[in-house]
Amino acid sequence: MSAQVLQGPGDYLERVDRADLLPRIARRVIAAPRSAGSSLDQLEAVLSGEPRLIQCVLGVAGTPLIGVRSHNDTLRRALWRLGSGARGVVAALALRGAGRGGPWGELLWRHSEATGWIARMLARYMRGVGTDELFVAGLLHELGLLLLLGLEPGATGAMLEAHGAESSSLIRAEIERWGFCHGRLSAECLRAWHLPPRAAELIEHHHCSVDQLRGLRGDLRPVAALQIADALATPLLSGAGVQELHRRLVQHPMGIHLHVPRGARIAVLGTLVEHRGELISPGPDPRGGDASGLAPGGSKPCSSADRIQGGAEPSS
Repeated sequence: MSAQVLQGPGDYLERVDRADLLPRIARRVIAAPRSAGSSLDQLEAVLSGEPRLIQCVLGVAGTPLIGVRSHNDTLRRALWRLGSGARGVVAALALRGAGRGGPWGELLWRHSEATGWIARMLARYMRGVGTDELFVAGLLHELGLLLLLGLEPGATGAMLEAHGAESSSLIRAEIERWGFCHGRLSAECLRAWHLPPRAAELIEHHHCSVDQLRGLRGDLRPVAALQIADALATPLLSGAGVQELHRRLVQHPMGIHLHVPRGARIAVLGTLVEHRGELISPGPDPRGGDASGLAPGGSKPCSSADRIQGGAEPSS
């Protein structure tokens, strides 16, 4: 599959705008003013009249993975609990359904939400690393792939069928066709929409090898956390236990750069396993439709491991 026209990710972002691939509420969140001191007021105003998205925000903010479990939050309290990253988290939840990726889109979203939670939990044990930025990076690291599904569904779907969504061969196929990988498009979107710049940087590097990262200045722990979270998300959702997840973490090429003590790693993984049923925000996505996680090409629920990791058809 050769690329006839190698455009940059910025060109594809313009195509996203022209194709109207973003949910209406996502456009409103992205366009909301970002003046200091009034961001919660602005988010509340944008979310008014959007009960499905409010339900998602309340669900995310009310999990014990954020802090104290709460079933009776107001929207303001939920946004306050999400902290400085509230706008990024709300934007990420609003972008569910971006690209109209169908069943593949839902599976990618489930994977991304689990990635966000894993990255956020690991960051709590990494001094000086922002939990909010890693959470947003995890939630949106596959955004470019979702948008490519909307722009070129045939080509992108064929790549996913052949390679799965987590393989290095997918990245090579993307670069061969488009001249860039979906991580670069995701990062371009975050920068254009004034979402956390550090999250954009992390997403841009989330498929880089250890060798490719050697020249990267600064702290490698956040990149390691995102890459490891990306690798653990599918096994976690598919039922892997703490010991299996820890084995995968330790064996990951970026594991040596994580610098989280073993006891803390075990504690994080234990909490994630305990609450794995709460990792995916409940209810329909903000564009509408069911969020049950369908197998591509059919209506049978499936585990994300059936499709995300490789190209084989799920067993019936």
